[in-house]
Amino acid sequence: MFIIRYLYFQGCDVMHYGPNCSLGCSVNCLQQTCNNITGFCSQGCKEGFYGDVCDKGCSSCSAGCNRDTGECEGACPVRKYGTLCDQTCTSACKQECDRLTGVCGSCADDKYGDFCNKTCGEGCDSGCDRYNGSCLCKTGWEGETCHGNYVTVISPTFHLNYLDVLLKYAICLQLLIYPKFEHTLPLCKQKELFKRLFAAYSIVTFLNVKLRLGLLTVVKPK
Repeated sequence: MFIIRYLYFQGCDVMHYGPNCSLGCSVNCLQQTCNNITGFCSQGCKEGFYGDVCDKGCSSCSAGCNRDTGECEGACPVRKYGTLCDQTCTSACKQECDRLTGVCGSCADDKYGDFCNKTCGEGCDSGCDRYNGSCLCKTGWEGETCHGNYVTVISPTFHLNYLDVLLKYAICLQLLIYPKFEHTLPLCKQKELFKRLFAAYSIVTFLNVKLRLGLLTVVKPK
């Protein structure tokens, strides 16, 4: 039986296999040669292919892949990582990322974390720690990562200046109700000034609300 089987296949040339040598070796076989019984590529695969009959394409490998597993050999293309080099480094990676894990070499100025996918706190003065996001806070911000509620800082001088504005606004408002006293403040006739006084009144009202809610801190001038 062995002799018959051997004779059955022995007549195939290196580019054919199977019963009556009717099947051609894969075009992806190196030199297009294969085993005359199984059709497995005997010399290996052409670059970019893997598998027994070299019918599977390597992913994004730039230096070929393992004949059996398809895992890339050597370095991945720029900004790619993974065993098959089929994953992309995050856009915030400032340099290349690790060939296997994708961990970034360094992050863009406002990012942190292994994959640079976390954003530094809004109150960070100039970037943050590459690994934990800690930073120096701008005036009015607090917390290790400066993500805490914004604390408005105003001085007593600010209050004194706007008390005068409020007084003028109150007088102008009174003149709208009692026009006969208009001669007491000629500037109230100027619509632009009145708009500014109204804006100032709105700002002070807003700040007073924040002060009551504990979101405002009054500091003494140096």
